Amino acid sequence: MKVVAVDIQGFMLLSVGGGYEFYPKEITIRDACQVSHYLMKPPMRFHELTNANKKQVRYTERNIHGISYSSGNIEYSECALNSILLGNYLLSAHIIYVRGHQKLDYLKKILSQLVPSSHQHLPKVVNVEKFDNWWNNPPPLAQVDITTG
Repeated sequence: MKVVAVDIQGFMLLSVGGGYEFYPKEITIRDACQVSHYLMKPPMRFHELTNANKKQVRYTERNIHGISYSSGNIEYSECALNSILLGNYLLSAHIIYVRGHQKLDYLKKILSQLVPSSHQHLPKVVNVEKFDNWWNNPPPLAQVDITTG
């Protein structure tokens, strides 16, 4: 069974339609044998952003992940994202672990666009945040049954 961990850092930008859209900036994929890391160029130049989006980008750079909006070495396009995801065999994975609901939603959306409905199964994408409560507040040892696997 192939298990993969994916971390995606990015920017939430206000779209023309009024809702927010997630734009990945950094994608890291880890399986049992290798780590792959990609830094995407921005989808548009900083000066082309609305004032609200410029403010959001500055806040995210300073307070969230520290990645410069203008950095990157891979052109931002759906084609580039698809080849990254396919090139790292995400579609052959059985389980993909991510941390955070935005990353979970984004990855599920991208994977569902890559796989025709009659094609192979989609990997199960799991948000590891659901384990945080248990990990940070485990049950008392008296309640843990170590005889079951």
